[in-house]
Amino acid sequence: MNTIDISGELIDKLTIADLIQFERLYRDQRQWERLRTTYHPDAVIRLGWFVGNADEYIASSRQLDANKGGWHIMHVTHPTLVQVRGERA
Repeated sequence: MNTIDISGELIDKLTIADLIQFERLYRDQRQWERLRTTYHPDAVIRLGWFVGNADEYIASSRQLDANKGGWHIMHVTHPTLVQVRGERA
């Protein structure tokens, strides 16, 4: 692998890690409109408590947050590890 390949992969990893960290930050801070910007239009979110598209996930997250009576969990996002394999991460 040459220096150009390594640099490109490093930029990809940093970009993806940054996106993941902002996604968690926006959810934790209840910035729902900004949270929506972190998802691709065709995204499918699969978690232990949810499976659906981004709009459904955000709506469910808002509902879950409202039902907790002010109690809120903050996600730990650092370090974010990203593996790139071809065009997938």
